[in-house]
Amino acid sequence: MNYRISKRTLAKEYLILIITIILIVLSYFILKMFINHEVDKFNKQIAITETGLKTKKEIERINFFNAFNDNFPNNYSYSKFWENLENLAAKDSIKVKWATWNSEVISFNEKMGFATHQQFKNFILSNTFTPKEIVQRDRITSQIIELKADKNSVEGKENFDDKFKRIVIIILFLFYPFRFLVKGLKWSLNNISQKH
Repeated sequence: MNYRISKRTLAKEYLILIITIILIVLSYFILKMFINHEVDKFNKQIAITETGLKTKKEIERINFFNAFNDNFPNNYSYSKFWENLENLAAKDSIKVKWATWNSEVISFNEKMGFATHQQFKNFILSNTFTPKEIVQRDRITSQIIELKADKNSVEGKENFDDKFKRIVIIILFLFYPFRFLVKGLKWSLNNISQKH
């Protein structure tokens, strides 16, 4: 028996190898594009959901916090800062605080449009979230957290690597073991039919 490989068979195997490599490279870029598309969809959903947090009250609160921080740097977070102001307004302590603040703080408040302690208190109370608004904000915030977690799982390197490995295994299986199984089956059927 002569098992010599012909040039035609060798050329065909080389061509299949090149096609396999091209398919693997193409699948890499297609998978990257798909994941980027999915991440963009999540980013758009997050941006749309975050607009629910940007109410007039929120903008007023942020602007006042930033202006105060620019003039009087402190270690308070945005939420802690507003929690303190809301506590002062709820306990009717703004009048007492107003009397003890130094001239810089008073002039800052006047520059912000609060000539009296009552105007400042009204500003705080008008920008305090109601329980209904707090529930709505918490719901929106949890949606955003969930969307960001989903985005991170899609965007993650492990996710990409796992999907890419599966694609490579499928391509290699189709072009090598599966193809040899089909060829072997055809060869077997041909040999069986020739003997009878």
